[in-house]
Amino acid sequence: MRDGDPERDWRTFQQEMRERQRNIVFPDTVRNARYLYQALWHGSPTATWVQRMGAAALAVLWVGSGVGLVAISHDNGSFLGIMEGLLGTALGAKVLHSAFRHRKQ
Repeated sequence: MRDGDPERDWRTFQQEMRERQRNIVFPDTVRNARYLYQALWHGSPTATWVQRMGAAALAVLWVGSGVGLVAISHDNGSFLGIMEGLLGTALGAKVLHSAFRHRKQ
């Protein structure tokens, strides 16, 4: 994108920000949600401390729910519940790992 024209870069930046902030109709909401899911799954090298703590809180919620579901399902003998709980725990562990993977030094 850097072609040496700062005015064009600024206009492109402004247009991208306007498009991201138009979060009221179907295609725009999907596009903006994609950025969130991508940041949660892969991590972000430019995430702030607050964003990392938010991702970590969400991950702890998933891990806690997964462990709770495994415990309840084990008592009831539900194999499907155990699998769902393990999936939630694994998802939370992945998000927790991604939240702190790309920390700036």
